[in-house]
Amino acid sequence: MLVGKCRTALHRGLTNPNLYLQGSDKTSKPDLCHLYDLFHEHGRLISLHDWIQSFNTMLGKKKISNDTHAQFISAVSELHFMGYLKPTKRKTDHVAKLSLLGY
Repeated sequence: MLVGKCRTALHRGLTNPNLYLQGSDKTSKPDLCHLYDLFHEHGRLISLHDWIQSFNTMLGKKKISNDTHAQFISAVSELHFMGYLKPTKRKTDHVAKLSLLGY
């Protein structure tokens, strides 16, 4: 039976998606990977408004469109599903990072 390090594999896949995505465009990254890069630039609490502004800038757009908003919400939901963040009760417009140490 093979047992791998899940956190290491997730971190590696999100920081360098070309290792796992074959036949795709090598210059573009999935939205989840862009958001993961921004995830590491914030502190324990992340303001969703600031995060979507940074995400929009990273995509090279001037105004947040409905498509950009949908991409952002989808990527945040995936990070939440993978256990990287959770909603906060104190500040409803923020999410909290969960501690994932030991990459």
